[in-house]
Amino acid sequence: MTAQRLFIIIGLCAAMLFTFATPPFQVPDEVGHFWRAVTIARGAILPRIERAGGVAQLEQGLSTIVFVFWVAPPTPNYKVTWPRFRTSWYVRLEPEHRATVTFPAGYTPVAYLPQIAAALLTRIIPARPVITFYLGRLFNALAYIALVAFAIRITPVLQWLFAAAALLPMALFLAASWSPDAMTIAASFVFTAALLRAPRTPREVALTAALGACVGLCKPGYVLIALLAFAVATMRGAARAIIIAATAAGFALAMWNASRSYAPVRPDAHVDPPAQIDCLRNNPARFAEALAHELRVNGVDYTRQMVGRLGMLDVPLPGPVIWAEALVLLACAWTSSVSVRVRAVAAMISIATIGGIALASYIGWTPPCATNIDGLQGRYLLPIAPVMFSIIAAPLIRRERIALIALAAVAAICNAVALYSVAARYYS
Repeated sequence: MTAQRLFIIIGLCAAMLFTFATPPFQVPDEVGHFWRAVTIARGAILPRIERAGGVAQLEQGLSTIVFVFWVAPPTPNYKVTWPRFRTSWYVRLEPEHRATVTFPAGYTPVAYLPQIAAALLTRIIPARPVITFYLGRLFNALAYIALVAFAIRITPVLQWLFAAAALLPMALFLAASWSPDAMTIAASFVFTAALLRAPRTPREVALTAALGACVGLCKPGYVLIALLAFAVATMRGAARAIIIAATAAGFALAMWNASRSYAPVRPDAHVDPPAQIDCLRNNPARFAEALAHELRVNGVDYTRQMVGRLGMLDVPLPGPVIWAEALVLLACAWTSSVSVRVRAVAAMISIATIGGIALASYIGWTPPCATNIDGLQGRYLLPIAPVMFSIIAAPLIRRERIALIALAAVAAICNAVALYSVAARYYS
């Protein structure tokens, strides 16, 4: 069995189960992403911006369905009961009544393409809001599986590593939701695989550049993956074209954020981005101190989060699951090798990307001149997981069957544990 086939079998089964096992809106920021994608399908690509974020109107039922399930914040003992699901079925679309909703407007439609397709389809039918919700999750999961499977197929090396990273419980949990993280992870994997393939014709260069642009339009923090082009490009000007396309898209999204997004409303935390920038200007070492402190105190926890901290980040997975997934990632990285040049560039990409994400969190989510960094999550490492582990790639495991057995066992068991953990947390 190939890595691609194994990924499709386990990934599809786990993603489908996560789609229906995870209670509605018990994924980080899923309410805002649900409203954002649905309003895009209703034509509000450029919504009105107010202090709380993007504002648009949609059918009353698409607002009501959120309040049938949403509990803010969910208490540790919060359970989703059957009456909530029964009530959700009776919520109608009510197109004659309009509701005003607020959501984060900093994402472009590219990150929501599967969810937008589901929202458009259920608008044409039309369907009940609860069907729109689950169809959006389903489309997102299927798009994730298809894109990652394509990435595994085209990459010339590290196929088992791509499969192992994509089968992490956190990745599949996000894929089976309305989160744009699923498209970001999948697009980053396809872009990385296309670069490792080393584009050799103008058409391949153009397609790879387009993939880089898609990654930039999902989240600008991952455009540095394009630097791999320097390590693999065989055509004159190919690396330059790919990097320019990805950087331009990332810059465009940054400008989109500047004009369409908003500063987090957190008066209790005294977040003030302009004051934070002034602090860094006067004391550039402050960020380095905060990052060192964060890695020292929470570095191991970020690894746990990357493997899986599910629900509203309140469903941790057992320690053995974390260790098993970490070991299988290492084992899959040792199934093939990459050049020294690729390793060096991958190390630079990993360090720069992590630093960039940390800096953005420090400016946008942390009180001025704090010695810690708020807002960092281990799941932010998922899009660059193949790049990070390629640094230690080595042909130590030459028998493909070993990788097959190890990955199949760990992925199946750990995702089963993750599904059980979600069910135990949210259902009586």
